[in-house]
Amino acid sequence: MPIALRKLWLLGLALLLLKAQALSPGRYRILQGEVTYRAATALSAWSGRNESLSGSFVFNQGGKLEGQLCLDLRAWDSGNPLRDAHTRRMFEVERYPLACFFPIRARLNDQKVALEGQLELHGKKGPWGLDGEILDESQSRVLLRLIGQVSLKAWGLKPPSFLGLDVQDFVQVSVTVLIGITK
Repeated sequence: MPIALRKLWLLGLALLLLKAQALSPGRYRILQGEVTYRAATALSAWSGRNESLSGSFVFNQGGKLEGQLCLDLRAWDSGNPLRDAHTRRMFEVERYPLACFFPIRARLNDQKVALEGQLELHGKKGPWGLDGEILDESQSRVLLRLIGQVSLKAWGLKPPSFLGLDVQDFVQVSVTVLIGITK
């Protein structure tokens, strides 16, 4: 085998091993995370962000997950204080300050990721999932972008209204998260 071809083959093997190591079974924690929502009425749309995502999980053989990832619902920032107050009122943050996701399974296909689990929101717990992709990875860190939807009514939330227009029931949720393996 020519030296150049051998080096290319070894580089490919090394990259494959790094990828496998980055997503290997182990204990992970959130190093940094941002959740963004996109909501709309019949006439307008807006978004808000929340950087309070925290938690950890164990990634077991076969894609099984155990853990808890939580978001402080008091920390939404849409750039509009009145809208943020309506959001906190809708979530009843005094009574239910956190939304928590309990991941159960991860399905990996190259750079694509699908997470399944249970979402606890507004005093209710039920199935929920996110789909996305691996944006970047190293031996000890993985950067993911995930997208899902939340039906406000399914979780017992009354959508706010503005000038007689109700917020649409389905809200898009986007999660960008940097996770790190812990020893």
